[in-house]
Amino acid sequence: MDSTSSSFISITTTGSGANPTCCSGSRVPTCTKTLSFKSNTGRYILSGMLFTSALIPAVLLFSHNIQSVARAVPRVDENNDLEARLRCGSLVRSAIRVLQLERGFSAYFLSSGRTTQTRDAMLRQRVKVRRW
Repeated sequence: MDSTSSSFISITTTGSGANPTCCSGSRVPTCTKTLSFKSNTGRYILSGMLFTSALIPAVLLFSHNIQSVARAVPRVDENNDLEARLRCGSLVRSAIRVLQLERGFSAYFLSSGRTTQTRDAMLRQRVKVRRW
């Protein structure tokens, strides 16, 4: 392979024969093999690197999303419970308001000398309480 070819990995081994040496001594033979995009080995290594560089972030992102959803499920249940409590509180508040209005009209009717106008107002309020 010539020096002008496209290369992306350079593999260097050191040693003499079967005994590799680690840069010791004055005679350290080197053998450099360059992998090219044009060779099958180079293509396999390149595709492996690209696949790994795309797959690892995707798996990490997917696992992070799964963990986020798992953490959010109890919060959704808590929110549903809280919403039910708020609806119940709103209904109780409305019932108390209607009953207090009826109580006020009844007290007004009794204190006004039981006039027809106050009796009609009290009866209209009782109809609202019965509908509620």
